Amino acid sequence: MSSIEVRKVLKLGSSSLVVTLPNSWVRMQGLKSGDRVLVSIEGDSLRIKPVVESQNYNLDTSIDIRGREPRLLRYIVPCAYVLGFDNIKVLTAKDNPSVVYELRRIASRLVGVNIEDLGSEVLNIKILVDHKKIDLKSIIKSTSIVVSRVSSILYKVLEEGLNTSLESELEELKDEMYKLRSLIERYIHTVGLRVEHIKENHIELALILSVLVLLSLANSIILDTISLAGKTKVKSSVELLEIIKNIQDIPTIVGSTTVNPSVKRALEILNETIIIQGRLEEILVSRTLDNSQAIIASKLTDVIKIYQVIAYSILCVGLFGGVLS
Repeated sequence: MSSIEVRKVLKLGSSSLVVTLPNSWVRMQGLKSGDRVLVSIEGDSLRIKPVVESQNYNLDTSIDIRGREPRLLRYIVPCAYVLGFDNIKVLTAKDNPSVVYELRRIASRLVGVNIEDLGSEVLNIKILVDHKKIDLKSIIKSTSIVVSRVSSILYKVLEEGLNTSLESELEELKDEMYKLRSLIERYIHTVGLRVEHIKENHIELALILSVLVLLSLANSIILDTISLAGKTKVKSSVELLEIIKNIQDIPTIVGSTTVNPSVKRALEILNETIIIQGRLEEILVSRTLDNSQAIIASKLTDVIKIYQVIAYSILCVGLFGGVLS
C-alpha cells in the first residue's frame, strides 16, 4: 500500500543534505545502520531500494547420458562450467571407464574442476570456482598478453615457417585462452543468476566484458591466419611483416588501458590503428601481393578494425564513465 508524506530535509556537516526514512518502511525491509540501499534518479524523483546481497549457495543439477550420442560427452563439462553449475551428477552406463577418462581429460582444460567416481554408474563433477573471486581485470591482462603472443607467432610463421616449436607454443596459448574465455563465460552467467543488482562500477564492468569478447574474436582471426600461413607455406613481404610487428603490442596496450581507461591512450590506439589500416588498404589496392598474402592482409585489416572498436569504447568510458557510474 503506497503512502505519501512530507519530510524535512536536514543539513549534515557543511554541505550534505539528508532526509530520514519512514520507520514503517525501514522495519518492513529489515534495514539497520550500515546496510546499503540503491538510490536511482528517475526524472525529478528518487527511488530507494535495499541492496540484495549475493547469496552463497551451490547450483546443482544432474544429467543422464545413457543412450545419448557419444560425442555429446565432450560438451557436458564445458557447458556446466559456463552455465554456472557447481555440482553435476552424471548417470553413465555400467563399467564404462572411457567415460571417466574422457570427462577428466576435458576437465583438465578448465580451472577448478574435479571429477569424482561415486560408483553405481554415477559420476560427480565438482566445479570449485567462486564467481565472486573471479578477477576480470586480471583476466583481461592475461587475455591481452595471450593475443599479443599469438600475434608474434604469426610474425615468426610468416618469416620462417611453422615449425614444431611454434606449434607447441601455439597449443599452449590456445589452452590458456580457452581457460580464460571459459572463466569469463562462467562469470557472465553466474553474475546474471546470483546478483540481483549490478549497480556499482557497471560502466567499468560493461567495458571489460565487451573488450574481453572482442579480444577473443581478434585472437580467433589471428589463429585462422596462422593456420592459412602454415598450410600455404606463404612467405610474407617485408612491408607486411613490418605491419604485423607494429600490431603485436596493441593487445597489451589495450588490456592495460581497459583496466585504467584513458582518453589519451585510447586516442593513441585509434591513431595507430587508423595508420596501420591505411597501409594495409594501400598494399591491397596496389595488387603487389599474391592471393595468400592478400587474404592475410585482409584478415589483419579485420583485426585492426576490432582494435578500433575497443579503442572507441575505452574513449567513451574515459570521457563519461565517471559521470555514469
